Amino acid sequence: VFLRRERLHLVDADGRIQGPPDLVVEVLSPSTRAYDRHLKRKRYLGAGVPEVWIVDPKDEALEVWTGRASEPRKCRDVVEWAVGRHTLPIQLERLFRTRRSP
Repeated sequence: VFLRRERLHLVDADGRIQGPPDLVVEVLSPSTRAYDRHLKRKRYLGAGVPEVWIVDPKDEALEVWTGRASEPRKCRDVVEWAVGRHTLPIQLERLFRTRRSP
């Protein structure tokens, strides 16, 4: 999860976030792929999380879900993440590097 600096007040003394974070990143695992991709994503978005990323290590891809979108933005090479006035390009090759042979 990610919270912008100005929203850090949502973290309580026990480290729990009392409200929706700005970003949730869900990494699919083989045993819970369908649950993570569908039910958890819908719950995050329904709880007010503005952006959910579904990382699929098997397909080396990332889905970006926002708001009430019926389809994700699918990324295979780079995802550009906008935080306030800043945009951070993230090369997906770097995320999946450990899976690839040298």
